[in-house]
Amino acid sequence: IKAITSKPVFSAISNNILLVKPRLIISSFPVDSSKNELSASPIAEFKKLENGYNYKIKYLKFLDRLSVKDGQVVFKDLNDREIIVGHSLDGVLFSEKNDSLHLRLSGKLFSSDQENLFIEGKAESKSGRINSLNVTFEDYKLNTPLPDIFPNIISFSQGSLKGKLKLTNDPSNIMGFDLNGSIRLANASANIKDGLFSISDIDFQGHIKHWTLFIDHAVQKVNNAPVKVTGNIENFFKPNFNLKLSTDPFAVSKFSHLFKKKLQGWVSLNADISGPPNALFVNGRLFSKRILLAGAVFENLRASTFFSKGVLSISQCNAEFFHNKLNLVGKIDFNSPKRLVDGNITSTGDIAPLLQLAASDTLYACPTW
Repeated sequence: IKAITSKPVFSAISNNILLVKPRLIISSFPVDSSKNELSASPIAEFKKLENGYNYKIKYLKFLDRLSVKDGQVVFKDLNDREIIVGHSLDGVLFSEKNDSLHLRLSGKLFSSDQENLFIEGKAESKSGRINSLNVTFEDYKLNTPLPDIFPNIISFSQGSLKGKLKLTNDPSNIMGFDLNGSIRLANASANIKDGLFSISDIDFQGHIKHWTLFIDHAVQKVNNAPVKVTGNIENFFKPNFNLKLSTDPFAVSKFSHLFKKKLQGWVSLNADISGPPNALFVNGRLFSKRILLAGAVFENLRASTFFSKGVLSISQCNAEFFHNKLNLVGKIDFNSPKRLVDGNITSTGDIAPLLQLAASDTLYACPTW
């Protein structure tokens, strides 16, 4: 507990002190940092206030219970970025004979407008060090804005979030704390990259161990194609993805808008997703028995691709076209409105169909054979 600040208002009510709009700041700190010292505890802060405003709170040292009204819980990361975890918090902080400080609070998670956050914890009253903090949240509406710790490439339109987290003191951890718990998303829908991909029917269950989110169960539909996801996300507050994506055969027509040309056929896909949200790297493998691209028929298509920073690179793509064996190496820049293919095609077999393709305005303008 770094501080309870924001000019709290004190009111003496029997053996109780009422704190109006206090802030509970949980600060992480690097283990090897010279700033490893914990700042004053709430009790120490109260002592400072007592020295400065003794006439207002002269009975403070005899009181052992603090009521909280309209408080905030803020997490401050290693870059001193403040993340509002909870607001509109009401509850109590009270001390015991063993110099431990207990807190019980209820309020609203992130920017929610309904009560869905419950916090219980213990701290050392002398040092202010948090020993443990148990956080329960339920029915958080995902269409409510999320803090910027979450990937800004995804925008939720509906769904609910619930979970249980336990934050415990761990000086050996670079964050200063250890985080464990569980998270559940249900009936969720979202868009990626401003609607480039639409995700619906999200059903997600995961658990957190030592700041890493492990996926126990994750199914959803991407552009109405069922997709399974496994893997983990390291460092909950500074995510790094290590995911595997797989599909059963799905209708590729659901992704025609990516190429701005009509696609037909069935495709199966496997992909590895890695890296931070702002620099995701996707390595994919694709197979289709038969696919039609703007009327041109390609059979036994196999492709190895990787996607990064809006550019789809095709390291290998083999297919049969009118008994020709084709190999394509190239890239598609999705940052460009035209999304043109830039690459090379090699062919083995009858060259006549390829010449007719070459005579067309574009590869995608070829007639139906």
